[in-house]
Amino acid sequence: MWLVFIVAIPLVRSGEIPGAMLAALGLMALSAFEAVQPLPQAVEILSSSREAGSRLMEILDSDPPVADPANPAPFPPHPAVHIQDLSFSYPGSREVVLQDINLQLGEGQKLAIVGPSGSGKSTLGNLILRFWSGYEGEINLGANRTPLRTLAQEEVRQGISVVSQGTDLFNDTLRANIALGKPGAEDSEILAAAQKARLEEWIQSLPDGLETQLGERGTQISAGERQRVAIARAVLKDAPSFCLTNQPEISIQ
Repeated sequence: MWLVFIVAIPLVRSGEIPGAMLAALGLMALSAFEAVQPLPQAVEILSSSREAGSRLMEILDSDPPVADPANPAPFPPHPAVHIQDLSFSYPGSREVVLQDINLQLGEGQKLAIVGPSGSGKSTLGNLILRFWSGYEGEINLGANRTPLRTLAQEEVRQGISVVSQGTDLFNDTLRANIALGKPGAEDSEILAAAQKARLEEWIQSLPDGLETQLGERGTQISAGERQRVAIARAVLKDAPSFCLTNQPEISIQ
């Protein structure tokens, strides 16, 4: 900028260029500086973007932890779980997370699995949902004891309602977040599910009701309300098999 003035001012004094040109040259220098100024930051962003893209490609190129069978069996119509001699270790680890687990859960029954943190409760749920494979023993679903390995992942997850410790909420309305359990659900169905999750009075107290925006990851509401939204979502889904919960009361008072 100063170099432009040092060169241009003598030329203006000598009459070689008009005075107005001096102002134009100054503005051109400022414009050029503004155009170049973001380049160092752009180089940093480019570098981090390339690293992120590389990590993403590694994920896309990696083999999935669970593969569907070539000819999946139909999802069993009657809810039941039969687990026999189940043992599991995470890939690449020698630590045995589950060992010789046996349980049976029939239609209409409830079962609570208790234990200290790290004892494998969440792992057992993730195995039933087919998030992991490579286990020893048997996990069978339905009264006819269909092996879990023979079922498609999507069919399994469509057939089971889940309420986990961490609730995934989106930057959308309360209605849209509950309706994830059953896309296209009527307001009457959503409110009925909310009532079972004990959200009815809270919804009535909101100025916008079901149109209330929850914010990114549900930051506009309390942890207890987020958990009840997850419960309402699971109730609305009304899965044909059963409901799997993982400490659903953790944030509820």
